Amino acid sequence: TRLQSNLQIAYLSSTGYNWASASFSLRNGWGRGAFRLANVRVTWYDGVSNYTVTDGSYAGGGFSIRSDIRATGNIRSWSNSSRKVAKITLKKYNTNGKWGRYKTKVVLQRKAGGKWKKVKTLKLNRKGKVTYSFRSSKRYKYRFVVQATKTTVGGKFTTRGKS
Repeated sequence: TRLQSNLQIAYLSSTGYNWASASFSLRNGWGRGAFRLANVRVTWYDGVSNYTVTDGSYAGGGFSIRSDIRATGNIRSWSNSSRKVAKITLKKYNTNGKWGRYKTKVVLQRKAGGKWKKVKTLKLNRKGKVTYSFRSSKRYKYRFVVQATKTTVGGKFTTRGKS
C-alpha cells in the first residue's frame, strides 16, 4: 500500500517567486510515526530538457503518518430494566495493509445537560473488545472516545439513539 501526499512548493526562478504543486509517495512498510524531510531532490521538465536539483542542506519540515481505526459497538438497553450493556470492538490499519486488533483504552461518555460526561474508562482485551454492564434509569446518548497516539489516530464514536 502506498500513501500519496500533495504538496505546495515555492521556488525562485529568473521570472521571480513561483508556486508549484507536487506529490510524493510513502510506502506502507515504512511504518507509522514522525517523518522528517531531508536531502530534497526536485526534478522537472521545462518542455525542452529534464532538470534535477538536490539540496542536501535542507532538513526541516516534518509530518506524521498514523494508522486509521475502525470501531463497531453499541449500547444495549431493555425497556423494563435500568440495566445497560456497552460493547465496542476496535481495529487498526496495520503496516501489512490489513486491519488488525487494537488493544487500548476507551472512555465511555454520556451526554447530559448538553455536555459529554465520563461514565467509565474501559480497557480493551487483546482482541480489541470490551463489554461493560451498568445501570442507569435515565436515557442518554452515549459515545466511545479513543485517544490518539503517535502512531494511531483517535476518534469519537457516537452510538445511535438514546439508551
